[in-house]
Amino acid sequence: MPRIRPAFAAALAAAGIMLGACMGGGGTPQTSQATLPEGHPVAAGSFSVAAGKSVDHGGVRFSCAAGGAACAVTVDDAQSGQARVTGGRLTVARIQAA
Repeated sequence: MPRIRPAFAAALAAAGIMLGACMGGGGTPQTSQATLPEGHPVAAGSFSVAAGKSVDHGGVRFSCAAGGAACAVTVDDAQSGQARVTGGRLTVARIQAA
C-alpha cells in the first residue's frame, strides 16, 4: 500500500479547509436585497425564515430556498419597497385574497 507523504497530506487538508469556506463552512453570510411586491402592507422590522419554509408577513409570502442557510429578513424602511436578506435565497410574493 502506498504511503502518503506528510507534505501531501498537509496540502490535502488545506484544500479541504478552502473548500469548506467556499461552501459556507465559515465566514460572513452573504447579504442581498429583496424587492417587495408593489403596494405591499409590510411594516418595518426583522424576522427569519427557516430554509425550505415560508412565512406570511404583512400580506407577503417570504420563502427561503431549501438546502441552504436560513434567511434573516430586515425591512428598515417599508416605503422603499426593499428588504435586506442575510443568508439563504429568498423569494417574495404578494398573498392574493380568496
